[in-house]
Amino acid sequence: MTPGSIAETVTRLRWWIETSTSGLAWVRYVSAESMRRVIFRLRFELKAPFHEFHFSDRQLSSSHLVENLLGSLGTQETGIFLIHGLEILEKDRLAETLKILNLRRESLAAVPHHQIWCLTPEVADRLIGLPDLDSWFTLRLSLTEVIPEPASLPIEIPVHSALVDAETARRVALDLEERARVALSRGVDARNVLLELALPAMSALIKASLPAETDNVLERLGLSEEFDRLAQADPHAVLPGLAASLNNLSTVLSAMGRRQEALAQALKAVKMYRPLAVANPDAFLPDLAMSLNNLANMQSGAGRRARALSTIQEAVDIRRKLAQANPDAFLPALATSLNNLANIQSGVGRRQEALSTVQEAVEIRRKLAQANADAFLPDLAMSLNNLANMQSEVGRRAEALGTAGEAVGHYRKLAQANPDAFLPALATSLNNLANIQSAVGRREEALGTAGEAVGHYRKLAQANPDAFLPDL
Repeated sequence: MTPGSIAETVTRLRWWIETSTSGLAWVRYVSAESMRRVIFRLRFELKAPFHEFHFSDRQLSSSHLVENLLGSLGTQETGIFLIHGLEILEKDRLAETLKILNLRRESLAAVPHHQIWCLTPEVADRLIGLPDLDSWFTLRLSLTEVIPEPASLPIEIPVHSALVDAETARRVALDLEERARVALSRGVDARNVLLELALPAMSALIKASLPAETDNVLERLGLSEEFDRLAQADPHAVLPGLAASLNNLSTVLSAMGRRQEALAQALKAVKMYRPLAVANPDAFLPDLAMSLNNLANMQSGAGRRARALSTIQEAVDIRRKLAQANPDAFLPALATSLNNLANIQSGVGRRQEALSTVQEAVEIRRKLAQANADAFLPDLAMSLNNLANMQSEVGRRAEALGTAGEAVGHYRKLAQANPDAFLPALATSLNNLANIQSAVGRREEALGTAGEAVGHYRKLAQANPDAFLPDL
């Protein structure tokens, strides 16, 4: 194999993943198309859950970006984590982000994932300039093979990229279709055309909220039967990438307020993950549980609470089984699903059950936070807030007062260390505590607590009125 080629990069990454339990690797690439092909081949050659983080939000501070990354790493099931997007940060923000990553390097290395950091030459050189951080990477690769970007491909669209506009996605899909058509006319194997060109075209359409048009791609290329054959004979070869894309799409659509569309895509994702989990439970049961958790949130948001309750209970059952076999990897995910189950139980009036469920979530997260406060203290604080609300709902207000006070204490500590990330949560938690203090007749204390919350909200609203004026 040629050093620096796509084939060599994929082979070395596969060997690293298959011979180690976790770790950090970086790939220095000069061609975005080559990097995309490496990722695409890994996704369809490895029977493992894939997750992705992109430093895509230009509005967030560097500390908030790093906290989001650590939060994502800490809550996803064990698997392969693709990390990219550092190159889009402005020069000063990139330097600050790398500085914070360096300070949090032990937290990065503590999570049980194989992390693949996709770096442009400039970012890779800057990372090498931080030897303490670079030393934590056990594999460093240079991808030098250059695959030219097609002339009509204006932007790169990874499988899990952010939502793009419909016109751009259609241009990308048409370009990939044309390349697929040429390949088929030259006798290239239909399976390879499906995996390398047709499926990326479908992913581009999914990312632009055009999932109904994906079937047309296969029909126009005459690959519908090939897709069905491959999905039945080897479902992990075609379904994981599409299922993950649909799951991410549902989250984006929900955030945009398009709840019915989000629900439809979340249902499709669950439908795709079920046969994968049956065929290979070790690889895909975690993804099925994650997809069910997501679907339950969409169902609840669309007012289908009875169905949401059934869905989230299935997610809890799967994650409980996974956590019993591998607590280090799956207890955080179980706590997340328990927290969601409690919220849905409370929403349908099953308050005593909700209280019991959220108490279990708190117990798990308390143990996790004791072992790794950086990763899990925010989750514990959030669950304590939920527990306080549910204790108050069933009349256990004295207990609720203590619980809410503990949540405020944790958020105060987190906000002192990282105000950009946690000041909003501290303000919310103070507001919650003030309501409970008022309910138990401690009105003077409630007034002071509420006043502190208002002060924080006022500061937040001055910096970002669109996000925080409603809370103020």
